Amino acid sequence: MLIRILIFVSVSLITLPNYSLDLETVKKLNGKWKFKIGDNETWSKATFNDSDWDEIYVPGTWEENGYMGYNGYAWYRQKFSFNKNYNDSFYYLVIDNIDDADEIYINGKQIGYMGNFPPEFKTAAGYQRIYPIPSSFLKSENTIAVRIYDQLIDGGIMSDVKICYDANASYLSVDLSGNWKFKTSHSKEWRFENLDDSNWDNVQVPMTWEAQGYRQYDGYAWYRKTFTIPEKLANEDLVLVLGKIDDIDVVYFNGELVGTILTKIKSKKSHNWNVNKHNAWSVNRVYEIPGDLIKTTNTIAIAVFDQGDHGGIYQGPVGIMTKKQYAESRINSNPYDRKSNPIERALYSIFFD
Repeated sequence: MLIRILIFVSVSLITLPNYSLDLETVKKLNGKWKFKIGDNETWSKATFNDSDWDEIYVPGTWEENGYMGYNGYAWYRQKFSFNKNYNDSFYYLVIDNIDDADEIYINGKQIGYMGNFPPEFKTAAGYQRIYPIPSSFLKSENTIAVRIYDQLIDGGIMSDVKICYDANASYLSVDLSGNWKFKTSHSKEWRFENLDDSNWDNVQVPMTWEAQGYRQYDGYAWYRKTFTIPEKLANEDLVLVLGKIDDIDVVYFNGELVGTILTKIKSKKSHNWNVNKHNAWSVNRVYEIPGDLIKTTNTIAIAVFDQGDHGGIYQGPVGIMTKKQYAESRINSNPYDRKSNPIERALYSIFFD
């Protein structure tokens, strides 16, 4: 079967991290937040009573708010109301800069992190945070909690805090974000539509798997989702939009291969390969769905290989569009540099031979 990936060359390439999203701000969370130095995991919970905490202004450094010379852990909390005026799930929390490392929770559920806390500290100061918020996480009344570790000099939330909407989501005919089945490791048998995945874990898509309890996991994992396609799409040419995946994906629709970032390479001998030299993680996956594969009820199975740092289906939109909707959207797939890509030699035989 012919495998085709729709690739459109963008005018510029963005270095890591790459967040080419068409985002519209729907709510700002600037202003006074509850604040406490120290560290306690119970502070992430929506039900925690923070009435005796200090107040701090966001955006702003700890030092600007009276905590001169403090380095270490601190937590922020704020309650906010939210009206989901859109018929889809593509919300993101956007913070342009936090110093140094952070974890962020919405109603007690982690939505993302950047940098590392001690003892293996790694700063993420200066990096933009764009964390997906599954629609199911949001209520009419919500609590956001932010855990931060600062090592030196200034610390804290140093830019606006915004909840944004991905405008490209409006082009979806079928929204596939939200709950997916998930299992680490690898088996070619996991591609089949009749597989019993009821005992697999549940994860949110899009979101890194590290943010969902698989921190520091690198290697193979599979995603699966069963869904229906409306009858009105029966005669449409459809494309499967999977957002961005870190690092390598192989995608099956009702058990048949429909797309992959891999290309077949004659020489399968591998040595000293390193996926970080290439930009597979920055490519929007958009695959055509052959009409003869489409049923009323369908199953997508996605094998993912991640070598390091964050992994998984980490950025949306994720769903099904008609070709016309895709052409009208602003989703572009950056060109993928396949020149002498050694990870393909290492993985092709694992997935296909």
